[in-house]
Amino acid sequence: MVKNLTLLASASLLSASLHAQVSIGLAEMPAAGDALRLTQANLNLFINYAQTGPGHTWDFSNLQSVDEDTTNYQTVASTNIVYALVYADIFFNPNRANHATAGVDIPFYQQLPIADPYTFLYRSNTEYRKVGFGAELAGIPVPITFSQQDVIYELPLNYGDASTSNSAWNVSLPNLAYYGYQQTRTNEVDGWGTITTPAGTFDALRVKTTLAGRDTINVDTLGVGFAIDRPVVREYKWLTPGLRVPVLQVNTTQIFGFEVVTAILFHDEPRSITVEQPLAASLCPGSTLDITYSETGVFNTGGLFIDANEFIVQLSDAAGDFTNAVDIGQVTATTGGTIAVTIPANTPPGTGYRIRIVSTSPAFTGEDNGFDITIDNTLPLATVVAMGPTTFCAGGSVTLDGSSGGGLDYQWQLDGVDIAGATSATLVADAPGDYTVTVLNLCGADVSDPLTVTVSAPPITPGVLASDTTVFCEGGSVLLVADLIAGVTYTWTMDGIVVPNADTNQLSVTTSGLYTASVTDGQGCSSASGDTIAIIVNTPPAEPVITQVVDTLFASGGGAFQWYVDGQPIVGATDSWYVPIASGAYTVTVTDGNGCSSTSQPYTYVFTAVPAGHVVTMRAWPNPTTGPLHVEGLHGVRYMVTDASGRLLLEGQALGNPALLDLGALAPGLYELRTADGAVLRIVRQ
Repeated sequence: MVKNLTLLASASLLSASLHAQVSIGLAEMPAAGDALRLTQANLNLFINYAQTGPGHTWDFSNLQSVDEDTTNYQTVASTNIVYALVYADIFFNPNRANHATAGVDIPFYQQLPIADPYTFLYRSNTEYRKVGFGAELAGIPVPITFSQQDVIYELPLNYGDASTSNSAWNVSLPNLAYYGYQQTRTNEVDGWGTITTPAGTFDALRVKTTLAGRDTINVDTLGVGFAIDRPVVREYKWLTPGLRVPVLQVNTTQIFGFEVVTAILFHDEPRSITVEQPLAASLCPGSTLDITYSETGVFNTGGLFIDANEFIVQLSDAAGDFTNAVDIGQVTATTGGTIAVTIPANTPPGTGYRIRIVSTSPAFTGEDNGFDITIDNTLPLATVVAMGPTTFCAGGSVTLDGSSGGGLDYQWQLDGVDIAGATSATLVADAPGDYTVTVLNLCGADVSDPLTVTVSAPPITPGVLASDTTVFCEGGSVLLVADLIAGVTYTWTMDGIVVPNADTNQLSVTTSGLYTASVTDGQGCSSASGDTIAIIVNTPPAEPVITQVVDTLFASGGGAFQWYVDGQPIVGATDSWYVPIASGAYTVTVTDGNGCSSTSQPYTYVFTAVPAGHVVTMRAWPNPTTGPLHVEGLHGVRYMVTDASGRLLLEGQALGNPALLDLGALAPGLYELRTADGAVLRIVRQ
């Protein structure tokens, strides 16, 4: 048996350790500027408020909401100058207070000749207490200070704490009565754990407060006085960190030895019902729609003697007045959602309608939707306007505008078939056919007259060919020919730039570049050729210049040479120099590697006969030479090599036939090979 008790105790301690034991201090006491709300719950005489203890779990989630109470706290200075002085927050003031709230808990004060009452309180790190009242008697503010102040809590509050506070005060009503009150307050922190209410689950301390009070009354007009002991009152409060009101408070009064529940209050968010957006700004009689709403605060699920809550959507009149509101939809619920509504078919047209939502359990009226709603039974009128030409070439488009006003839906059709995703007021049309738009509002729909869009096909794409080679020299040309297509205009481009005055299917080209052709038909539609012709025009070499040295003509430049006399080619005259044998007008043509030629200006040469003794009897090769020179007919003959001025450079006697002479030591130029018998041969050293 002892073992079982030990295990049971251990299990209880383990269960308790899983909860969070909390402490309540200054932060959980009301302060100036607070607006603290408690929701009144439906009175339940059988609520289980007595059970408590360490690590306890309380479940009051089935409470039903009735109404909300709000207590506003303000500074002492904001009440009255008299009270501000009496209850000044100064450390040496015995009546020191630092916040106040309107109203007093003087019994039957509403029947007494007092006005504008206040209760003054003081909060600190060590206690929270009630220090006095203030009320106007015959229009004069009268402070009612406590002879013994009521310590509501000694702080901080922790599980197991207990405290007792005695308080007393009195007030005299001149020529009427004297009233006094004495009270003993006993606090016991008798539990901690978690508590669940309709507002959620909280870690909490449970404080049990017992109030024993006595009223003393003397009636001057009767000359009698008496004391009355009040019934014992208890307040069961569950306090949680971060809240300045109890999570739950159950008040009881002892009657004939029994505790009777007199009030149940619980913390809740401020109650609200909000119509959410979007909400159409224009509606039609007879139309149906869903109203989305959100809420804060607790609404009742229903129970014994309590109806389940309904959210009801109401429509005002055309001036926004809800005096004779019309119910247009409802749902049984306790949280936000959607409500299907129907605008009554007999609703008069107007521009100032509003929508709101009210609840039934508890009864509460939410704010309206916040803007005016127009109710009108006018059907939309659908029209289509083209914002540009409706006939264009493939690849083009036109914007169609079907705007018919606000609050409308759109659907575009092509040849009577809906265009997927085309639900805007405008449409970019790029395909041929008949376009219409359907415009819808809650009153109905209208379809526009069709608007025809014509898309012209482009002309045939022309091919382009070159009539000859596309690589040639300056001065040459090639003819480009595009396919002949009827009814079109041609446009030629070179390197992307339009060639002026080129509007036929043929183009004679003399300049390098990339050439294309395009055609444009009578509708203005174009097709560009897929063919690009590259033309290369080579620059000819520089014009050669002829110079004469002694009796030899030399040409400048390089390449292949051809000499002419009087316009006729000289056979075999293909060197860069030539020794004329007759007078005449000599020219030379130079041809480069690209086959391009340039011809010199005519050079007039006057031939002078050489004496018969100077007839050349030798033949030499190569001539011109880079050094080695073979000479036929020179064997055994004495020879000399001179420059153009006759200066002797080499001499010797030739051997062999042909004889081999070495001219490598000579500088490039024109030289003469002479023999002793007067023979002369001109040699060019390269």
